[in-house]
Amino acid sequence: MTDMDIPTTIKNQDLVKKRRSQIVRAATRLFSKKGFHKTTIRELAREAGLSQGAIYDYVQSKEDILLMNHQIFAEKSSEILKQGFENIDDPLEKLRRLIRAEVKMMDQWAEFLWMGYREYRHLPREQLRMVLGHERRHLDFIESVIEEGVRSGRLAPCNVRVVTHFIKVLAETWVLKQWDLRGHADLSEVEDELIRLVFQGLPAENRSGQAAWPDRSSLAGRTALVINGGTPLAMSLVSYLAARGARLSVYLEAGSEAWPAPPAAPEIRFFSEANDGPLDAGLLRRMASDPGQIDICVHDLGIGAFRPPSGEPERVQVGRRLENNLGRAQDLADVLPDIFPGQGSGRLIYLAPWAWDRLADPVRYETVKSAVTTLTEIMARAMAPSNCTANGIQPGRIRVAGLPALDDSPASFGTAGDVAHALQYLADESAGYLTGQVLRVAADPGSGGV
Repeated sequence: MTDMDIPTTIKNQDLVKKRRSQIVRAATRLFSKKGFHKTTIRELAREAGLSQGAIYDYVQSKEDILLMNHQIFAEKSSEILKQGFENIDDPLEKLRRLIRAEVKMMDQWAEFLWMGYREYRHLPREQLRMVLGHERRHLDFIESVIEEGVRSGRLAPCNVRVVTHFIKVLAETWVLKQWDLRGHADLSEVEDELIRLVFQGLPAENRSGQAAWPDRSSLAGRTALVINGGTPLAMSLVSYLAARGARLSVYLEAGSEAWPAPPAAPEIRFFSEANDGPLDAGLLRRMASDPGQIDICVHDLGIGAFRPPSGEPERVQVGRRLENNLGRAQDLADVLPDIFPGQGSGRLIYLAPWAWDRLADPVRYETVKSAVTTLTEIMARAMAPSNCTANGIQPGRIRVAGLPALDDSPASFGTAGDVAHALQYLADESAGYLTGQVLRVAADPGSGGV
């Protein structure tokens, strides 16, 4: 039996779905305050903005509302899990993501969880069996992840059903025991401690004394896309991400193919404007289609200049490259949210032109640098519905290989590692509530130029 199997006199199924969603939200609020038995249909109708007669067009009883409550939760959790685990091969990474997704779902759907624990006992036996059937399918998914890990030797043999229920109940602890946890832990800490607890007990490697759970500084299993990856700074970030286990797709703009790529590795796929054409919506989707989704997207809007242009023709050329980079970022803005997962692990990070780009064209440099702040704020709002984030990094004077000798003291320069550490922070799951921000990585915070 599904939501649409509950009898209704309305033929417009879209309207049915909309009205039932209103009714369930109203019921969640009222049942939480008054309880199931003390809430009347009249009160439900008023809270949902419907007449008492109209509410019977969509539900026949309060028990129908409880069943719809669980169906909505079951459908949403299934959708989140499917989005989060497509094309992830490593069983430990699957389990890690699953645990984070479970805790986040419990937090986001806390009212539904509370209502279920209190009120599902009032359901007739047939409807209660349906609810338990939904729950069993959810548990089956968790069990399949653990069983895959055991078969591969990545997890030690265990009673899979028991461990599955342990994980499920522990994930619900954040909601059910928040009265005691509040002030002593936040959501990120709960996720970390649950992962630590599970991973120290399950991986087979732990029996030999090796580290049992993934280091949070590791990006193993996560997929990253670097756009305009041929600048000196972007290439340093590509090497940084690859060294920490990320699977990478890198797009090289025209004129940047001459920069040396990191050592060839199967985890890095290169695309270029010369071989694959300009980066548009179609190519972006193609680059994201192999891994199935992108966890981290780094878009460098700089050109990697080191010195002033030698003449007017060169100045015009490099200035147009800055303009083109901004234009491409604007063109891709509508498509970027589609390539990220929907469970909250997606990270979009814009890299503003570094300070040396000001030498090439001061006006366009300042224009694009300012535009990155605005673009970051806009994309943060666009990605909020999927619980993904958009942030930016504004690099100052960064020393990399090939930088000409300058009069400034090297102590006033930053390093590519400083930018990489900012990137690591913004990409980390602990920064999931930070969005719409631009971090300045500069030894002299009062000076954005050179």
